[in-house]
Amino acid sequence: AFNTVVNAAARSREPKCADWAASILERMEHLYNAGHKEMQPDALTFGAIINAYANSGEEDASDRAAQLLQHMESLYQFGYEGVKPNTFVYNSCMNALAKSGKKGSGERAEHFLKILEQMYEEQGEDGGVKPDVISYSTVINAHANGGGEDAGQRADVFLKKMEQLYIKGDNAAKPNAIAYTAAIKAWISTGKRRESNKETANEEEDYLKTIATRAEELMMRMCLQYLAGDRSMKPSKVTFDLVSETLRGVNDHLL
Repeated sequence: AFNTVVNAAARSREPKCADWAASILERMEHLYNAGHKEMQPDALTFGAIINAYANSGEEDASDRAAQLLQHMESLYQFGYEGVKPNTFVYNSCMNALAKSGKKGSGERAEHFLKILEQMYEEQGEDGGVKPDVISYSTVINAHANGGGEDAGQRADVFLKKMEQLYIKGDNAAKPNAIAYTAAIKAWISTGKRRESNKETANEEEDYLKTIATRAEELMMRMCLQYLAGDRSMKPSKVTFDLVSETLRGVNDHLL
């Protein structure tokens, strides 16, 4: 019953609902440790709260989500099978990091992705944890929003990894329009970061051209695959707007 209450609280969309749900979870754990075995929280409960933090928009949401996931991992390592983190939980935590837009959020999201990948390698298909297109796209988005100087390059690394996994038969990792759009956004973010560092005029000009070219290449790949029949690669208005804005920015800079 308490798990149901926590799940409902986490999904309410009310201000501070994630904190309220987390406080109930803390009380449940206290009662469980005191001998009330029916109060044991499960993975669904933890996942609902982590997802609530991802959607809350609160300043410390990503930290709270990461702390909860790490707590789950610790409990599972101590033998609490019912709180084993699953793919949804990891994706929700990485989403909280991506939405935070904080410096270093890409690297933090990568940390959890590596754990997810390692668990899949160790446990296989029956383990209930497997990185998918959402996992990789979310990490790319975390790099894009975090604004690191290598965000574009990191995005390319994960796009290539997804493509390789798909070629090997992993349909869950097949890159789609969301992944490609996130990669375009990551390259644009890289350009803005480099521009703010005030490199020499020639260096800045060359790098802006590189970014515009890469963004255009990614969009063209999306369009070609969509025209070839892959509906998951249909570019959105956001995709076209991002690339158009980048190309205009380069042209304005060169004038």
